[in-house]
Amino acid sequence: MNLTRETIEAAATSAAPKITYMGGAMMGLAAFLQAHGPWIAGLIIGLLGLLMQRYFKVREDTRRQAEHELRMQKLRRMDTNRMPLDDLDELEDV
Repeated sequence: MNLTRETIEAAATSAAPKITYMGGAMMGLAAFLQAHGPWIAGLIIGLLGLLMQRYFKVREDTRRQAEHELRMQKLRRMDTNRMPLDDLDELEDV
């Protein structure tokens, strides 16, 4: 089975919120049962889930920003091949 980087990132991105919810639920249950060990484990799992979400969101934002900049560069290159708008006034006078 060939797993690409995007596939792995997509799986981790979709799993991160579930891990956060699981950690929060575990922490709530442990607090209800007044058990300190599972409460701490739930807190750690919840924090790890939040960190995973943040990490992959920052990567996604960085990737989208790079794609946007490339698109804008391409559009600017296309615009240099066209006549500037202020030159159109000169053509209308002829």
